[in-house]
Amino acid sequence: MALAPVEIILKSIDDKVKFEGISKTNPGRPVIFDYVPPLGTGDGFVGIEMMVMSFAGCVSTAIVGLLKRRGKSLQSYAMEIKGIKHEEPLYLEEIDFTATVGAEDVTQAELDEVLALAEKISPAWIAIRGNVKVAGEIRSAK
Repeated sequence: MALAPVEIILKSIDDKVKFEGISKTNPGRPVIFDYVPPLGTGDGFVGIEMMVMSFAGCVSTAIVGLLKRRGKSLQSYAMEIKGIKHEEPLYLEEIDFTATVGAEDVTQAELDEVLALAEKISPAWIAIRGNVKVAGEIRSAK
């Protein structure tokens, strides 16, 4: 079964490099992209920030979804994530993250297994594999 494509409209909204990104599936929630002065005004997210945020959201969706499929009762979930940039040329070199799961009924072995599965099924993780080093861990909030 083929999934629908991801469709985004990006349009310039100032005389510098400020853009509004609108997803066709969520048109009422535009995302503002910009860059630091003098190229931009600094009034929005830079592309690398959005890449790291997208990675965090995608991997977190996989982790939480896998835990819920196993019948786990999550009281909380959080991820701290840092993207390491290479400066010249500018690109995302590394992602380091720690996911913290609040659940009474989950063991560390289960969390480690879920993280390994998330690496295999998360579209964002698959997309950067081989290009960006990823170091991640998952732990219980207990």
